[in-house]
Amino acid sequence: MRMIGLLVLLAAGPASGQHAEQHESEHELEKRNEVAVFLGALSNLHASETGPSLGAEYIREVSETLGFGVMAEFARAGEREALIAASVVVRPISNVSVVIAPGFVVEKPEAEPDDDEHSIETSREFSFVARLGVAYGFEWSRVTLAPTVYFDILGSPDGGVTVHLVYGVSIGFPF
Repeated sequence: MRMIGLLVLLAAGPASGQHAEQHESEHELEKRNEVAVFLGALSNLHASETGPSLGAEYIREVSETLGFGVMAEFARAGEREALIAASVVVRPISNVSVVIAPGFVVEKPEAEPDDDEHSIETSREFSFVARLGVAYGFEWSRVTLAPTVYFDILGSPDGGVTVHLVYGVSIGFPF
């Protein structure tokens, strides 16, 4: 009888450990959404202009290594521009995120002192953008801090290409 009791205890030990691991992984799966604020700068590599950049992002993780989301960003580097993109986030290793985000940029040229106000007000350019980036996330309490670097490749209607370097930090709130 003692032998049966010992076997039951041995069998229950690993099972209870598996239950604890399963509970931890279920807890992590609950935090599959993240909202983040991006604070940084945008450098137009062709015009040698740099300005502030402010953005927001939502990511829905579908697995430990893959997530989908949307991002919006506003920047001012010679021109005022707004970016809206759909993002795919791949995490090849822990804490490292690779971002691929096709989208659109709306640019509004800066007004020159001698320009007609009305022509500048209605002048907006729409461009396709391919955003490629990488981030490294540090978890701190209930917040994720992630230094981030993006390369934005913009196509223009006249066939030209412009490259922007965007860098800063994302402050994320998983839920």
